Amino acid sequence: MRTSHRLAVNVAMGLLGQAFMPRPLQADIVAGAKLFKERCAPCHSLRRGVDRHGPSLYRVMGRQAGMQPGFEYSATLPRSGIIWNGQTLDRWLRGPHAAVPGAGMPFEGLEDTAQRTNVVEFLEHEATAR
Repeated sequence: MRTSHRLAVNVAMGLLGQAFMPRPLQADIVAGAKLFKERCAPCHSLRRGVDRHGPSLYRVMGRQAGMQPGFEYSATLPRSGIIWNGQTLDRWLRGPHAAVPGAGMPFEGLEDTAQRTNVVEFLEHEATAR
């Protein structure tokens, strides 16, 4: 096969492959807010200094895990070195006990990728809206 034909075939295959690749999830903040209210708000507040069974998630993005003053964490979370961002929150929401063995959170996780994406997007939105 001539070089120009090989190049054309490679470009065509690349474009064809992109057409069938899954698209990145589009986050739904409204769905994330609803899921947060149902699954997270019974234990976590979004108000500054308002702790419940779990710590306040007020401006959680960029904060080091387990370091909010006034809340008593399990010993493993502060030592985890996690800084909360979209990726670390997604991993945590997928399975807190897998993300940080020994974490004291009584939550088994969200298996659904779209649900996690929506909650993370909602929390990112809340961090900048307040």
